[in-house]
Amino acid sequence: MKKIIFLLAICMATTTATNAATTTSINAPAEIKKVTLVASGLTCSMCSKAIFKALTKLDFVAEVKVDIESSKYILTFKAGKKVLIDQIKLAVTDAGFGVQSLVYE
Repeated sequence: MKKIIFLLAICMATTTATNAATTTSINAPAEIKKVTLVASGLTCSMCSKAIFKALTKLDFVAEVKVDIESSKYILTFKAGKKVLIDQIKLAVTDAGFGVQSLVYE
């Protein structure tokens, strides 16, 4: 069953007594097999390439497939690695773009 997480509807992890937020993580491959991310703010193929490079630098990402026309990025993960949803979003925003939605299964 697919779960859809929209950027504005994502529940943030509970903060600790020092107000430091914990990182949202999902263990792969038992819980998650792939993520489809839709980015916003893209105007050209160089924008798409910047996001691709940022996502492939994440140590738990095995492969990133890109559909430039729809601004979709399909991520698959390395076996036994912890998938960090917050790091996926941060990689896109650090590249200068927004995350419109995340769909994972």
